[in-house]
Amino acid sequence: MNNSSKLSKTVNLRQKAETLLRINSSETGSPLSEIETLKLVHELEVHQIELELINEELMLANSAAQEAAKKYTELFDFAPSGYFTLSKEGTVIDLNFSGAKMLCKKCTDLKNCNFTFFVSNDTKPIFYLFLSKVFNSKTEESCEVILSVNDNLPMYVYINGIVTENGEQCLVNVMNISDQKLAAELTIANKELAFQNKEKEKRANELIIANKELAFQNEEKEKRADELIIANKELAFQNKEKEKRANELIIANKELAFQNEEKEKRADELIIANKELAFQNREKVKRAYELIIANKELNNSRLELRKFASHLQNVREEEKTALAREIHDDLGQILIALKIDLGMFERKLSKGIESTTTEELLSKLNDLSNLVDNTIKSARRIMNGLRPELIELLGFEAACKSYLLDFEETHHISSQFESTILNLNINWEQSVALFRILQEALTNVAKHAKATLVTVQLTNPAGKLVLQIIDNGVGFDENNKGRQDSYGMIGMKERVFLLEGELNITSKVGQGTSVRVEIPYPQGYVFK
Repeated sequence: MNNSSKLSKTVNLRQKAETLLRINSSETGSPLSEIETLKLVHELEVHQIELELINEELMLANSAAQEAAKKYTELFDFAPSGYFTLSKEGTVIDLNFSGAKMLCKKCTDLKNCNFTFFVSNDTKPIFYLFLSKVFNSKTEESCEVILSVNDNLPMYVYINGIVTENGEQCLVNVMNISDQKLAAELTIANKELAFQNKEKEKRANELIIANKELAFQNEEKEKRADELIIANKELAFQNKEKEKRANELIIANKELAFQNEEKEKRADELIIANKELAFQNREKVKRAYELIIANKELNNSRLELRKFASHLQNVREEEKTALAREIHDDLGQILIALKIDLGMFERKLSKGIESTTTEELLSKLNDLSNLVDNTIKSARRIMNGLRPELIELLGFEAACKSYLLDFEETHHISSQFESTILNLNINWEQSVALFRILQEALTNVAKHAKATLVTVQLTNPAGKLVLQIIDNGVGFDENNKGRQDSYGMIGMKERVFLLEGELNITSKVGQGTSVRVEIPYPQGYVFK
C-alpha cells in the first residue's frame, strides 16, 4: 500500500512537473531537457516529503493540544477549589463544577446569576470592597466571606482574584476554609483546656504538698501519742490513787458547777438587762436631744409668732391710719369738692333757670359726674387694697395679670405671666394666699432687686401647683441671706405653711432671684 501510494504520488508529481514544464517551455519557447525535468521532479518530491513531515508534526501538536485542553478542562472542572469568572457587577460569566457544587446548583443555572446572592449580608460589604480593589488596582486581591446556600450551614470561604487583560472581567478562586476555621476554633479551645489542665495540675501539686505536710504532722502526733501513752501508763497508777480523791472532788465540783451555772445564768441575765438599759438610755438621750432641738425650734417659732403678731397689730394700726388718711385725703376732698359744686349749682338754680344757659348746666353736671366717678374709683382702689376684688370677679390668673400691669406702670419694670394650666381650680383662701405672696415678692423686687424683667410662672407638675416669681436683678449670696426673721419672709412662710406647701428661695449674685411656692394640687381634684 505504501509503495502504491508513493507511486501515485510520484505520478502526480510527474504530471505536475510536466505541466509546469509545458508552462515554462511555453513561456521560454524552448523545451526542457530530460535531466532538467528529473531535477525538477526530484525537488518536488523533496518538497512533498517536507510538507508531509510538517503535516505530521502539526497533527501531533494538534493532538497534544487537544489532550492538554481535555486535561485542563478536567482539572478546571474537578479542581478542589471553585473557579469563577465574574463581571464588575459580580455576575457569574463562567465557573467550574466545584464552584457549582459549593453553591448547590448546576453550572447552567448559575451563569448570568449575581455571585452576591450567595454572600451573607454581614460579609457583602467585604465582597464589594474586594471587587472594587480587583478592578481598580489590577493586582491580585483576596478576602474572606461567608456563603449562605439554601438552609445549609454557613460556609467560610477564602477568595482571591485578579482582573483579566481586557479589564472587563476577573478570575476568582474560591476555597472552602470552614474546616480550617473550625480547626482554629478547636485549637483555641484546646489551648484554653490545656491552660485549665495546667491550673488543675498546679492545684493538685499544692494539694500533694499539703497532704505531705499533713502526713508529717500526723506522724509527729503519733510520736507524741506514743509518748503520751507511756506517760499515761505512768500516771495510771497515780490516777488510781487520785481517783478516790477525785471522786470526792467530783461531788464537790458538781455542787460548785451547779452554783457556777446559776451564777452564769444570773450574769447573762444581768448582761442582757444592762444592754437593754444602755439601749434605753441611748434612746432617752436621743429623745432628750430631739426634745431640746424641738423646744428651741418651738421657742424660736413662738418668738417669731409673737414678733409677727405684734407686727400684724402694728400693720393693722398702720393700715387703719393709712385708710383713714386715704379716706380723708382722697374721698373726703372729693366729697367736699362735690358738696361745694352742688352748693354753687344750687345758687345758680335759685337765681333762675333762665339766667343759666343749657351749656353751663351740662358742663356743671359733667363736672359733678366726673367727681362722682373719681369717688367710685377711689372707693374701689381702697376696697381692692383691703380685699382683692379682681380674684372674685375674674379669677386668680386674671387678677395676677392685672396686678402685673399695675406693677409695670408704677415701677417701670417689664413683667411676663406664663401659665400651662388650662382650667385652674383653687379655692378662695388659696387664691388670696398666693396673691399676697405674689404681692410681697414683687414688693421685694421693686425695693431691692434693681431688676428690668419679672417673670411669673404657674404650672402643675406631678400633683402640685407651682407659683414661681423670677427676676433678673442683682440677686444675693445664699450663704448670707440677711434677716431670716423679716416680717415679709415670715408672712410668706406662714401663708405657705397654712396651705401645706413649701417655699424655696434661690439666688446668685448678679443672676437674679427665684421665689418658688409649691402647694398640693391633685390631678382631677376640684377645690371647694
